[in-house]
Amino acid sequence: MDYTGARALADHLFAIGLLAAVLLLSAGIGLKLIRWFRIYPAGHLETIVFATPLGLGFFAYGILALGLLGFLEAQYFALWFVVLWLWSSREWGGLALLGMDRLKKVIPAVKRSPVGKKLLLLAFFLILFFTILQALTPPWDYDGLMYHLQAPRQFLDMGRILPLPDNWGANGPLTTEMIYLFGLRFGSDTFAKLLHLSYAILLVTATFTFGRRFLGDRGGWIAAAILVGTPIFPVWASLAYADMAWALYEFLSVYALMVWLITKRREWLLIAALVTGFALGSKYIALGSAGVFGLVVLWGSRKQSLKDISRNVTIFGGVALLVGSPWYLKNWLWTGNPVYPLYFGGLAWPEERVRLLMTYLYSFGTGHRISDYLLLPWNVYIRNESFSTFLGSIEIPSLLYPMLLLFPFLRHKKSLYYLAAILLLRFVIWAAGSHQIRFLLPVFPGLCILTTSLLIGIEAKYPNRGEILTAGLIGGVVASSLLYSVIFLNTVQPFNVVRGRESKMHFLSRRLADYRAVSYIQVSLSPAARVQFLWDGRGYYCDERCLPDTDHGKWTLQATAANYDPYLLSSKLRQAGISHLLFSVEDLDFILQHDPSGAHYKAATFFLNKFREICAEQVYRDDNNEIYRITCQ
Repeated sequence: MDYTGARALADHLFAIGLLAAVLLLSAGIGLKLIRWFRIYPAGHLETIVFATPLGLGFFAYGILALGLLGFLEAQYFALWFVVLWLWSSREWGGLALLGMDRLKKVIPAVKRSPVGKKLLLLAFFLILFFTILQALTPPWDYDGLMYHLQAPRQFLDMGRILPLPDNWGANGPLTTEMIYLFGLRFGSDTFAKLLHLSYAILLVTATFTFGRRFLGDRGGWIAAAILVGTPIFPVWASLAYADMAWALYEFLSVYALMVWLITKRREWLLIAALVTGFALGSKYIALGSAGVFGLVVLWGSRKQSLKDISRNVTIFGGVALLVGSPWYLKNWLWTGNPVYPLYFGGLAWPEERVRLLMTYLYSFGTGHRISDYLLLPWNVYIRNESFSTFLGSIEIPSLLYPMLLLFPFLRHKKSLYYLAAILLLRFVIWAAGSHQIRFLLPVFPGLCILTTSLLIGIEAKYPNRGEILTAGLIGGVVASSLLYSVIFLNTVQPFNVVRGRESKMHFLSRRLADYRAVSYIQVSLSPAARVQFLWDGRGYYCDERCLPDTDHGKWTLQATAANYDPYLLSSKLRQAGISHLLFSVEDLDFILQHDPSGAHYKAATFFLNKFREICAEQVYRDDNNEIYRITCQ
């Protein structure tokens, strides 16, 4: 971590090379699957859009199988990679040749493009370049350090995939994180950020190909521009999250279902089932979406015979459940709860712990009254920080989506009314869960398509002014996204660490609020020390001495159980082997914004005004963190 120069640059090159190999392999695997199932997308680009995510999912499930069997050593990963490499060599070899051939035609095609498209492509390139710079920095995003990277690291430390009661996010569906695990086994966590960015690029490309299929080439470009023109989108893309992968799988399911509704070709129903299964394998939230997609299948089959309806439901439901089920089956077998630890608890998750976590998850947004639900489309813009977890001021959907209020007043293709209905149902599913804006990401591409159709409709009704309006709106949102990318670049300042002139350690010490405290723990405390974090869930950069609080409520539960008695609580902490406490001002401030019951406020007041005065001695302090040694016996 504390090195610069050639070694630092070599790390970046290795991550990029590993990414290229995995993407090429996955595209080959996906193409083989598509040919096997006799699915014929429209054109090479649409083929890549479906093949690559399918291949990535297939590759990830192999890692899952190895992890469940306890084969997480590098030689088993290498063997899995080589077997797939040989198996799909014909496909990825052909794709590589095709890619090189198409690359030669890019520059001439750009030169022939009109000025407006050239400016759009330039903006796309700059946003992508700035986002790549962000992705090449060491991981510093909260959820990445809490479970997207921490869970794979813990699995590697244990030598197999097992339940992790003290890291609740590590027990959910982790298809994308399995590929992160592959990168970590070979020493690269930057690989995870680059892979997440690759999913984002595929999502933009899928939006383009969907738009092109249903609205023509210009419609594809406009839809892609609206998505890229959402300022938070490139920021999310640069993080070690799994949201882009999950959103891609969900959108591809909508994509395939739309084609199936129009063509009635059953192979599209099959591909919809496959990507729905991988969505189920990416996040629990996809369960609601899968239900919506199942309703779409029933509705689309309504005029067919009972036999055909049964066949369609069996194909879609059976394949989706088969692909998604391993994550839920392992939880059910190990803990008794398929969605462990949510809702029903399970291993080391008693009722009060589940209740506190669910209260936190449902604390986002502006409330759960009928009026709050009716005002959701308004409040996600006007009170967006209540729906945000990261960079709240900029976590906002595209400013063009409100134009969809005009959607019913213009004529559109029949297929787009189907899309609107699917998105509305998907929004209802979101409204029934945790009101975090990034959980709306899977509907963004579809909203981009509907907004594009609206703009094209306005152009048809008002030819001259409509085109000027479209150009102005698209140029405005893309320019705003580019501007924010520049602002974010100035905030993070990734240039020196990417160029190898700044060490990862130095970068993290200025970017990550608890990094200096974590470094102190590993340098100054004995190997036997155990430091419980208070409301701070980030543990990736620490060793076994750190006990992060991933469910943001451990101290609250402990204080409540001890009846706010510092001596009793101190005794229980020592019995659990805990010698120190890390208090983070930043994390306390965040949790108090999501504390409708006041339980965290009461626990924090107890710590600040009573416990640390009686039973703790401060051994470390910086601008954001304090570390205390427990003194009471």
